Amino acid sequence: MTPATFPSSSPGPSSSPGRSSALGPSASPSSGASPSGASPSSGASPDVDIAERLRQSIGRFVRTVRAQADTLPPPQAAALGALDREGPQTIARLAADCRVKHQSMSRTVTELEKQSFVARTPNPADRRAVLITLTPTGTEALNTDRDSRRRWVAAAISRHLSPDEQAILHAVPDLLNRLSAD
Repeated sequence: MTPATFPSSSPGPSSSPGRSSALGPSASPSSGASPSGASPSSGASPDVDIAERLRQSIGRFVRTVRAQADTLPPPQAAALGALDREGPQTIARLAADCRVKHQSMSRTVTELEKQSFVARTPNPADRRAVLITLTPTGTEALNTDRDSRRRWVAAAISRHLSPDEQAILHAVPDLLNRLSAD
């Protein structure tokens, strides 16, 4: 596993050399540039600007974690995670939950089945349909995958954030959960 490097910005008052600012790639909250380097649209409200910065930063963070951690392929991890959260499902429901086409999910389920991570079981509500069920081997693979991602993120936090930035980061999960409660 190769450690990722995070983009560094100009050290601000709360950052050390070689560490990213808690504000992300832009040098300051009032720099007028988004993380992509584009200027926010003129007249855009601060809420719209921060929404765009969050969208870009969260997307980049998720892609970085997926690429760096020694983990399951994203489609497989998503399917196993959905089965863990929601229980046995049809392929159609699983595809909808993971926001992929039925054919893509069918291929993913076939790969998971080859690894004994899932099993096809009769659907008691509809004898024509089958349910995809997470196996104990699949649960173990999912837990290993999640643990690998957690360890990678924890190491990245320690490597790239100052103690003050780490303290700020503690509030982020609760804030994001509140935003996604709608």
